Amino acid sequence: MYHSKIETDRDSAAGACWVILTTGAPSTLRLARSLADAGFKVWTPFKLVAPRKSGARETHSTRPAPLIPGIVFARAYQVTDLLAAARAPITPHPTFSVFQPEGASPIIADRSLDPIRTAEREALHGEAHCVLSKRRGEVRAPGDQVFVPSDAFTGQSLVVERSNDRVSSLRFGMMRMTIETFHLVNDDV
Repeated sequence: MYHSKIETDRDSAAGACWVILTTGAPSTLRLARSLADAGFKVWTPFKLVAPRKSGARETHSTRPAPLIPGIVFARAYQVTDLLAAARAPITPHPTFSVFQPEGASPIIADRSLDPIRTAEREALHGEAHCVLSKRRGEVRAPGDQVFVPSDAFTGQSLVVERSNDRVSSLRFGMMRMTIETFHLVNDDV
């Protein structure tokens, strides 16, 4: 649904890498749909959530919700066109930006997104039994630099904002995320 147009160029060398687009959390799925409709190769993982109850009215169908609110992945070979679309004064797309910490877009290898694809598949098919694992990790101090070896941010240094033995809040440029602490490795470089 929100990633149906990405399969056509998966095997080409230029198409095998991704960049990160950021937007407001409520605009995540609209942005993915809008960019896909405009011909961009994009993907945002989603899940189906139970209907909302609004007063006396109740809806019975599920609705899509982003698995990573505010994040859309786009093929790296389209970054120039995406930058132009993001900076255009008039655009049919929800407001977004190409994530560029320190002035350059990190390039994400396609296989680095496999854990996110697995999480999406599990969320869509009800295979996820627990959001957090029972594994514990080493508590990190605020300001520590760490990296996550098997994630979309492989090779990128992340900064710890808060940490306990279960989850850590990290910063990557202007983006903030929460990751299970046991995934973190010291960035000794």
